[in-house]
Amino acid sequence: MKKLNAKELERKYLESPNTCPFCGSTDIEADHGEFDHDLGFRNIECNGCNKNWVEEFKMSSVTFNADDMTEEACEQYDPTELHYRDTGGTDGG
Repeated sequence: MKKLNAKELERKYLESPNTCPFCGSTDIEADHGEFDHDLGFRNIECNGCNKNWVEEFKMSSVTFNADDMTEEACEQYDPTELHYRDTGGTDGG
């Protein structure tokens, strides 16, 4: 089997994150990871070929439960837009 370069391995893994990009095994394990502010990392190991790699995360959005927000905040919040709509009001801060 041909060796893939880093970009090819990344593309292959992102297309199928439950499969080892090296050997194709689905017998992979992840640790709980470490998260700090909007970044996260976790170690992944394949039990099929014993290769390992690190998944990297960057927070890109957040969705709030409407039951936990004020009525005014619910009216402004649109989870499909990934931000608050500007309704001309104050942000309460």
